[in-house]
This record gives sequence, C-alpha cells and structure tokens, in this order.
Amino acid sequence: MSIFDSDKEVNLRYRAYIDDIIISRVRIITFVGGFIYLAFNLLDWIVYPNHALFFLKIRVIGTSFFIFLLLISFWKNVKPLAVWLANSLAISVAAGISVMIFSSDGSSSHYYEGINLVFLVVGIMNFSYTKHNIFTFVMMFMCYELAVFNCPVPFNKVNFYSANFFMVSTAFLVTLLTRLYSAQQQQAFMRQEQLKLNEEKLAALYSQADQLSKTDELTKIHNRRSFFDMLQNKIEASESSNSSFYLIIFDVDHFKELNDRWGHSFGDLALTKVVEVVKSNTRAQDCFGRFGGDEFILFLDIIDTDPLMRRLTKISQGVTSLNLMQKNQTVLISISIGAAKFVPQQNMTKNQLLEKADQQLFRVKKTNRGQICIAE
Repeated sequence: MSIFDSDKEVNLRYRAYIDDIIISRVRIITFVGGFIYLAFNLLDWIVYPNHALFFLKIRVIGTSFFIFLLLISFWKNVKPLAVWLANSLAISVAAGISVMIFSSDGSSSHYYEGINLVFLVVGIMNFSYTKHNIFTFVMMFMCYELAVFNCPVPFNKVNFYSANFFMVSTAFLVTLLTRLYSAQQQQAFMRQEQLKLNEEKLAALYSQADQLSKTDELTKIHNRRSFFDMLQNKIEASESSNSSFYLIIFDVDHFKELNDRWGHSFGDLALTKVVEVVKSNTRAQDCFGRFGGDEFILFLDIIDTDPLMRRLTKISQGVTSLNLMQKNQTVLISISIGAAKFVPQQNMTKNQLLEKADQQLFRVKKTNRGQICIAE
C-alpha cells in the first residue's frame, strides 16, 4: 500500500474521534438535561395542575433513565455504541412528552415544543450521523402522532398541523446544518490526520533507510561505518566507566580460492553461515560488523583473556564444523582471529586499537591460519 493510500485508516480514526465527542456530549446532556427535564414539572403544576403529579412520575422515570445512560457512558467498551445511547436518550424523552400529551389535551397541547427542543439536542449529539438523526426524528414523530390520534380529547387541527410544521421544519434544518457542519469538520480532520499519518510513515521510511545505510546488505550486520561509530561510543563509555573490552578481527581462510573454485554465490553463502555462527555466540552488549570482503570485526564485553579465548575458540570450532556442501563435496572452511584489549586511561584511539588487533591477525595468517592470537 502506498504511504498516501490511507483513507480507510484515517476514516477509522475519524469515527473513533466522533464517538468520543458523542460520549462526552451524552454525559453532559444526561447530567444537565436530567435536572432540567425534572425541573419542568414546575410548569406542569401551572399548565396542567390536575396531571402534574402523574407527569412528575413520568419525569422521575425519565430522569432515572438519564442516570442509567450516564453510568453506561463510562463503560470502557461503549464508545462504538455512543450514537445509540444518544438515540435512546432522545426517543425516551420524546416518549415521555408524548405520554403527557396523550394524558392531557392531545392535539391541543403545546408540549410538542419539548419534542422540538429534543430535535435540537439530537442534532448536537449526533451531528455526524445523519441516518441516525433521521431514524431518531421518525421515531419521535411516531410517538407524537400516536399520542395525538389516540387521545380522547377533541382534535385541534390548527394546533396539530402547526405542531407538525414546526417539528418537520426543525428536523429538516437540524439535519441540513449538522450535515454541512459534519462535512466541513470531516474534511478538516481528514486533511490533518492524513498529513499526520503521512508524516509518521515517512518517518518510518526514513528510519528504515537510515537502518539500511548502517547495515551490510549481504550479512545484515553493521557495515564498516556503522561499526566504527559504535566502537567510538564503546571506547568513550569504557573510559567513563573505567572498564576494558576486546576488539576482534577475523577473516575466512583462503577465501579467494573458495570464490575461484566454487563461485561467488558459494562465497556469499559461506560468509552468511560464518555470520550466523558468530551471532549465535555474541550477546546484546556485543557489536558485530563487516570490515570488508571476507574480513569481520567485533567487540566483546569481556575483560579477561581466558573467557575471551573460550568464546573465540567456540566461534572458530563452530565455523570449522559447518561442512558446507558444493557439487556433492564437503567444503571445510576456517577463520583466523586476531584480538586486542582496550585498556582505559591509556589514551588509546580506535585506530590504534584496530591496528593492534590487525597485527595479531597478520601474525596468525603468516604462521598458522585458523588459529587465535590475542594481544594484551
């Protein structure tokens, strides 16, 4: 996938962002709206004194449902269902108001204005879910229509049709405005998130490229430049902590003859197998790199000669036991190893340490290949 082909991922982020907003708004409205819904009972005592006590029961039940939704909104897995919480809240209020309309004067009631107010609240909560808004509006309309047409009080056509006109107008305007607002907000969010996502992916690519620039292509270990950077850091750390370590240089014996006889692909195979042996005998604090051609270099966090010799012997024996096959023949390979110890407080540079280890490797190659020579 292209680094710029990430619309699906950004859309998922946007949905999560919207659900977070809806949850926060549901919490505010259930907390504040519950008290307001209950407080409107004061108006009931003025307009419908004979029904006020019954209306109070409805409002108490509604407020209890508000509290229930408020508690649910804090459940950690509820965010994907945030819009349904908002729908439930709006429809429950509309149902409560419709019961009051049915119980009082039906089509003559002006309590439809309460449903009108809930339409606005729905738009605030579900501003980005147009289909959910329409579904909620239809359910609220149905509650009102059922309450009016089943009420035994004489039908007031003027009030009924004006109520429907205001509710339809409110629903249309809320849907239109929230749709426009949601589209603008989504575009802004998408642009911002797309830029952020692309920056993250570009940073990952740059990091990968930087890693590749420090890695030997064939063996996947440090290349020469990267290893020397690590070596310099190791020297500085050792000087600070007053601790020693060993620098080791080794190469594959008679590697040119191996290439000439068996081909460069076999030579590459031999190098990768040698690297596997060395890596299996090093630890996280050690560093291993390719010096060039068939020469390799590493430093081991060892301070004494005996454990160093055991480790290097194990590596040498591991290489010798590889027994690589080529054209039904077993090809034996070996390595020659030179090592030098870094001692702090001697003002030894990395080039001096490298020269010291290289001299030991040269001694082995001049005298007896496949052996180990350590300089103190």
